[in-house]
Amino acid sequence: METPKNPTSINHRIREGFSRVATAMRTDDWNRAKTSGLNPTQLAILELLEGRRNGLGVKEIAANLGVSQPTATDSIAALERKGFVAKRSAGTDKRGVNVGISPEGLSALEVGNSASVAEQTVDALAEHEQEDLLITLVKMIRHLSTGS
Repeated sequence: METPKNPTSINHRIREGFSRVATAMRTDDWNRAKTSGLNPTQLAILELLEGRRNGLGVKEIAANLGVSQPTATDSIAALERKGFVAKRSAGTDKRGVNVGISPEGLSALEVGNSASVAEQTVDALAEHEQEDLLITLVKMIRHLSTGS
């Protein structure tokens, strides 16, 4: 009986690799969030809002994070209770609100601001490898978002 030259396809091996990276990043997110007294969704919301002076709507936050609107709403409410975000009127729509990060929220981000495992790993790559990886990731994300 002949042993196959390549028992697993490259596609399968890449998927396994992404799965391992995702697991490491989820663990890293939990550890970073815990340092700030948050959960990973709350931390992700603060990171998303950082640098967005006008804030974002709840629907936009949910879409950006790939979570349901009720999940985003619950996490935003928890962040608001902690004083990490503030809601403000979205303008003409009386029901609409934008959520913005507060100075306390920015401080919470600084607490867990040490380089993540993912950042350390990327830093270990040569500059040209980082650029190649970014280009490939952008292509993959575009492909995923178009569904084709």
